[in-house]
Amino acid sequence: MNFVLCFGGRLFCLEKDDPVCFDSPETVEALTFFSSLRGKRKTGFGREDAQNYDRFAVSVLDRQLYSTHRRKFDDDFIFLPMPGASAAHSGRSIQATELFVMRRGSVDRDLCMRIMGVLWSEKFQDHLAELRYGIPIRRSSLERAFLPGNPADTAFRSAMERLCNDYSLSSPALFDLVLYGISSIVEQGEQIEDRLRELADGVRIYLKYTKQES
Repeated sequence: MNFVLCFGGRLFCLEKDDPVCFDSPETVEALTFFSSLRGKRKTGFGREDAQNYDRFAVSVLDRQLYSTHRRKFDDDFIFLPMPGASAAHSGRSIQATELFVMRRGSVDRDLCMRIMGVLWSEKFQDHLAELRYGIPIRRSSLERAFLPGNPADTAFRSAMERLCNDYSLSSPALFDLVLYGISSIVEQGEQIEDRLRELADGVRIYLKYTKQES
């Protein structure tokens, strides 16, 4: 999805009469580029690859993983924005959000409020900034998380300005259809445009007869 958004594409746009967008030229371009760059797993794109980043010519990793493995990186590595983040494309990327979940009915509400107070406190948020794990939600702690002149932080800081949450599908069945469909098409790496159009038409039929909304 980061590649799709960077290239100006989307999966769905509910404001349009035809909300299905993943067979649009922008999305096709993004997924074709991703498939060619991914190749036969010579490029690292997943969390399982972070442990073996030095085996790949190009590796994509999030800030949380970088905070864990940054001591292994040296000056031989060049940090760049996501491909597609250029004047010709939107350069947007997906917001990744950590969740704090409390079981309803089994926890003392006063204790929960105290825990949340700690998590949202300036002291704890500043601690996250010092760890450089993710991006703190407190504005006063935000800039502490980025080191001036650090190439990795410069790339992450630039991308942070263009975050969005355009990735949610409320229907589990629809989510699985789109997720596994696109993943299969990208992995095969052949006739991507034709197969995306076929999948998109199938989703259009699904939406028409189930009245699902993304």
